[in-house]
Amino acid sequence: MAESLNPAKQKLKTVEAELRLFTGADTLQQRELDASSEIAETSAVATEQRLMIQALIGCEIVECDSEKLAVAVTTKIPQTQMSALEPVDGTPASKAATLVGGAVPGTPCFQRMHLVEIIFHPGSTAVKSISLTPGDVPIDDVVASVVAAGACEKSLQSFLTEIKMRVAATSGRTEALTRTAAQTPMEWSAGASLVRVGLYSGTGGVAAMDVPLEWPMSNARVRVVGLAGLPPAVVAAAAPKVDPGGYTSIAAALRATQDALAGAGHVPTV
Repeated sequence: MAESLNPAKQKLKTVEAELRLFTGADTLQQRELDASSEIAETSAVATEQRLMIQALIGCEIVECDSEKLAVAVTTKIPQTQMSALEPVDGTPASKAATLVGGAVPGTPCFQRMHLVEIIFHPGSTAVKSISLTPGDVPIDDVVASVVAAGACEKSLQSFLTEIKMRVAATSGRTEALTRTAAQTPMEWSAGASLVRVGLYSGTGGVAAMDVPLEWPMSNARVRVVGLAGLPPAVVAAAAPKVDPGGYTSIAAALRATQDALAGAGHVPTV
């Protein structure tokens, strides 16, 4: 009888072995499902965190690792203030503005996108360098303050906000200065605050003006900081009559300067 049961026992062992195999397979499959679920949950959290960070800084994260952060910054450029576009007295633009009741409006609102690449010091959150692409906006002064701040998250967040402000200001500043330079002799650049303007349509003397990189935004004003090509006595007498607080436009600063010179007894040679 024992011998007759041998085949059944052998079959039972085979079934038990198969059962253990299937049980192991089910366990492995369950582990894989659990792992997949955990990965999906982690990915969802990472995505949520990424979206939260992007919402906080108002930028799209393009690349992020231990040494570099690249973000796409989209800036809404407002229409340039009419005060900054005031035409220079005595020019065709000024006469045209008088006829139509004001200067020609600036470019309508639009958007611009820049890529900001932030490089960190190895093993640190301290900023090593920052680059802007395209590099058509002066940011060296802003970058210097961020680098000097070291590992400061608030400084970096403020920097991205400042970048948007600088992009918008540079657009308005460029439009206003380009238009003014077409009306009267003037030397200027996008990356420097110093602007030289010819007095009396370029026939006598030069006014040096400080036109901040933030102008015409952030309540920045145009200040006359020097006069050249004029008698020292006349300059000394006219200087106190120019408002040190500045003016809303190149045209207004130029008008005030020439009025101050006239009050000092200066007669231009035209």
